[in-house]
Amino acid sequence: MDWFKVTPELAVKIGLMIIYALCAYRLIGVLFAPMLRRWRSRAYLDLDPNMYELDEESESKSRFSHLDLLIRTTTNPSKYTRTSVTQFVAFSLSLFFIGYFVLLVGSRGQIPQGITISDWWSSSSFFLAAVIGGIPYSWLHIKLQLIRNANSYALIDATELLLIKHRTPGQDPNIYHVLSEMVEELEGPMKRTFYTMVSVLQVEGKTAMKEAVELFEYQIKNTWSRQLGILLIKAAMQNRNIERALQKLHEDMVEGKQIVAGEKTEYMESIIMGFFPLFLVPGIIYITNDLFDGAVVKLMFKDPSVFQSLVICVLFVIIGLATSLVLSRPKVEV
Repeated sequence: MDWFKVTPELAVKIGLMIIYALCAYRLIGVLFAPMLRRWRSRAYLDLDPNMYELDEESESKSRFSHLDLLIRTTTNPSKYTRTSVTQFVAFSLSLFFIGYFVLLVGSRGQIPQGITISDWWSSSSFFLAAVIGGIPYSWLHIKLQLIRNANSYALIDATELLLIKHRTPGQDPNIYHVLSEMVEELEGPMKRTFYTMVSVLQVEGKTAMKEAVELFEYQIKNTWSRQLGILLIKAAMQNRNIERALQKLHEDMVEGKQIVAGEKTEYMESIIMGFFPLFLVPGIIYITNDLFDGAVVKLMFKDPSVFQSLVICVLFVIIGLATSLVLSRPKVEV
């Protein structure tokens, strides 16, 4: 990969530029995200202006970090601890360093003997090791996307169940009790989504409703979840009757589900093409290696260029598989 030459100095500059860009993005997001969310949902839900002034102050402050939210929503709640984020970062860094060493030795055919940076530097190995180190993060994002896709469908039934609970004569108006009863009747990822809300409310009380809604919205991440989250906050903090808004929201969800069903059919060819290399690539390697009496496998691990090509091929197979998994169940969104 002679075309991809990166010096240590250039790598440091690229890293600093990426950090600067991320900081700028986060700053812009903090300033404009509340404004955009207000414009998108205020008229639809007929929000109380006084309540929204309180939301503006709290929306820009998140109690949870990005990795904290990601790990909370993709792992078993009983296995999550305060050190989960630290353990995840340490694991990813370990993969990076191990991957870099293996790729460096594999590309040169021997362990570097020198002690200078240039002796141990390889731009192609660094790039591929960075990709390998990002696999755990990418895998959690794939799991999160699948959870969100499944929840986007299940949210329709959950909203209907919430509407039924509100219409039930003699039902306790306390939103915590309503959500607790719903957890017992829900199944799958949506059950865990509501369970996280109930857990936060159980530990910290009604004042933590905004934090509970933040966890809820992150596990679905569509406009409907944001709108439902606002309704839950209104019901909990202001004791508002949200039945009419719930009914309108549920009707729009059902209509959106029908539209997505047609889109899934259009994606079917891409889905099949994404799964195809998962069986095709290993099959071709096995057949050609058998025809040439094992010479193909020996060449892969002896020739640095062939070894790098194999790694890149495997990465693209994984990317295709991940894309197909996401497209196989498109997200219900307005």
